[in-house]
Amino acid sequence: MLDLSDALPEIPSPGVLSLSSRGGSFDALVREVERLHHAKKTLGVLVRLGTARIGLARATEAGALLEQLGAELPVWCHADDMSNGTLYLAARGCKRVWLSPAGSVDAIGLAMQNIYFHKLLAEELGLDVDF
Repeated sequence: MLDLSDALPEIPSPGVLSLSSRGGSFDALVREVERLHHAKKTLGVLVRLGTARIGLARATEAGALLEQLGAELPVWCHADDMSNGTLYLAARGCKRVWLSPAGSVDAIGLAMQNIYFHKLLAEELGLDVDF
């Protein structure tokens, strides 16, 4: 079982009162996936996502790792709540996905908005900016 419920921080979080947290870091995930590639008696992998809010960049990296692992072993995911990042990770790296009955899916999509600062910089502050 891979526990990604701490949202895969760069380094492990110390947890409450300096006790270890339940999930691991991204580096620990990379090492564990490498170990599972060479494991002989592993029948499958369960990925516990919990309520993690994983950013899209980290979800892309983790999903690619699970996708490589899925070529050799079945990979299943379980989540309590899913956001854009965990949805992408599960869609890319998991053969099956389970969501808790009381769970929710927040698939709001991606958006972009241009913000123009000409009036603020040039007219209000009197700055001349050259990008």
